Amino acid sequence: MDANQKAEELFGINDSELIGKKLKTLTDLTYREIVDEIKELMENNERFDGEWVFTKGNGEKFDAEVSFAPIKLQDERVVQLIIKDI
Repeated sequence: MDANQKAEELFGINDSELIGKKLKTLTDLTYREIVDEIKELMENNERFDGEWVFTKGNGEKFDAEVSFAPIKLQDERVVQLIIKDI
């Protein structure tokens, strides 16, 4: 995982703590639920839009709008994830 300054503000931790962090450590979703969503997205080359509950660095929970889509980055397919506080 990579992050920008807005992600630091949203989660209340700095980018060095966010970079490389597993998505499952930031949300209440199980690893299986996350993998299933991403796998289906990648197989169908589709975009996902929904709402998830996330956890800030201080343990506080918050609802967020989530969008992710497969993109090509340096000849590799990756998932771009956008999280917006609601």
